[in-house]
Amino acid sequence: MKALIFCLLASAALAHAGSVQQLLISQGSASLSLGSVDVFIDGNGTAVGAPVTTTNLGTATHGTYSGWSINNSPPMTFHAGQVSGLPGSVTVIGDTTYPASTSTQAFAYDHSGGGGSTIQMGIPAGHPVCGSSGWITLTEPTSLFQIYDDLGLFDGTGKYAMYQINDGVPYFANIESDASGTVHSGQITGITPPERVWYTLWASSTPVTDAICQLDPLPHTSSCPLAKLNLYAAGAGSAIGAQIGSTVEGKLNPAIGNCGYSRIGNNEFSTSSTTELFGPLFFQWTSPVFPMIAQ
Repeated sequence: MKALIFCLLASAALAHAGSVQQLLISQGSASLSLGSVDVFIDGNGTAVGAPVTTTNLGTATHGTYSGWSINNSPPMTFHAGQVSGLPGSVTVIGDTTYPASTSTQAFAYDHSGGGGSTIQMGIPAGHPVCGSSGWITLTEPTSLFQIYDDLGLFDGTGKYAMYQINDGVPYFANIESDASGTVHSGQITGITPPERVWYTLWASSTPVTDAICQLDPLPHTSSCPLAKLNLYAAGAGSAIGAQIGSTVEGKLNPAIGNCGYSRIGNNEFSTSSTTELFGPLFFQWTSPVFPMIAQ
């Protein structure tokens, strides 16, 4: 009997300890930070279901940027938030600090409405390095072997680094660029749609010393303009989970200039019967870091 009582007491103590630990974990995001960003797109201020316009995109965007434009009337509307809160607090340069409890909405892109259409945010002049991070729910079915250009970082003349999805077998993400014609990085596999992922895309027009610069396409040099991409699984609540696969890198066009704008939606012409969700989204160009995750 004494042994039984001891076991019951020990189990209760362990359960209490586990509850305390879980409580600390669930509250941990309040002490984490995404750092400083130039732009935070929270998607708020417009009714769910309303189509995107340059006006309501401005309402949904915090920070200093060079305006919104719309390319080819994207089938994109405001949607209820994907997550409750942020992975951590975030400070918008020139604005304020938003706590991890900040509520957000998302943008829904209906792929049955066609591709080749995006929303476009201008990046102020004079920034050779920029990056973007945030939540995207990937919904494209597998085995269609189509590509979707979800989000790209462009210079002022259209040279680019693109976060791209291929819904073949395996389903994967990569970087596309115009380094020499159209080229692609290695693949990030292990994605199982529908799946919400945290992406972090970084691009530098300033040459970076990296082993990949000595690989094809030409020229083979010790340093080159470069892009990097990471994906992370969704953790509990609004937390960022484990990295999916490993970091992929891609060479950029040798003549790429400073960051000029970003496009969000589908810059390709692929279609499917699904709706993809974007947001909240973050952009950095004053002090861009890679990867941009809550720490």
